[in-house]
Amino acid sequence: MAKFVYETDRINYVATADVKAGDIVEAGALYGVAVTDIKKDEMGALKVTGVFKVDAKKSDTYAVGDAVNFDSGKAAKTGGKPLGIAVEPKTATQDTVTVMLKN
Repeated sequence: MAKFVYETDRINYVATADVKAGDIVEAGALYGVAVTDIKKDEMGALKVTGVFKVDAKKSDTYAVGDAVNFDSGKAAKTGGKPLGIAVEPKTATQDTVTVMLKN
């Protein structure tokens, strides 16, 4: 038997350090985007679905459907952990990539 708890577009998260709204936060095996500022040891919400413009390594290029990782605070073509899928192309002249979170 299962009891419905809540929709999975957001999860509750207790911050291990201060978090600013819009920060990408690693929570175990998934990533989320902080909805509001969250102070250390307080609970806040992480958005774990949706499409976001994410700071990226400028030299990386992406086609729609390419895997996007997250490493050292930026989207990365290689290294880091899986973040999502590119939903718009990115050229080597752009500072961001548009990513659909994949959790």
